[in-house]
Amino acid sequence: METRLYMVNTGNGNDGVGTSWPRFYVRTDDPFVLAAAACISDFTKGEGRDWACEHVEIDGEAEYMVSATLYDPPDDREDYEEELSEAREAVDAAETDEEREEAEAALEELESNDPGSWSEFNGAWMIVEVSACDNDEPHTRAPVFDSLEEAFDADTLERARNA
Repeated sequence: METRLYMVNTGNGNDGVGTSWPRFYVRTDDPFVLAAAACISDFTKGEGRDWACEHVEIDGEAEYMVSATLYDPPDDREDYEEELSEAREAVDAAETDEEREEAEAALEELESNDPGSWSEFNGAWMIVEVSACDNDEPHTRAPVFDSLEEAFDADTLERARNA
């Protein structure tokens, strides 16, 4: 793949991704790594980046657009699933009929308030879109980086290459 200038835009499933004012531009021959790195770099090192690397979905075609998408925010669904598991364990651990009835009522209440997933109700939580620039020139005054290594630190690039 040839090296081209790509613009990086961000948005979400509610507001969409605007392409008029990119956050920055990067020259690269790998827009897939660029999309992943731009997404991952929005998270602090450690657990946040670990989570983003595990959940990011990369898709697209280099000639048109590559996207990195995180459908649900961190801990959105995981907290609910943990509470649900604890409620089910409480039903199983109940020793008396009264305890069992209380535990079953709590479980039923929790199940009736299932928050669903963020993306089910709101669209994707975070979207990064990378697209090639016409004439290989930036069209705004956003920062321009001549390589992935200039745009991102080594940790981010390593994680993006493995995402």
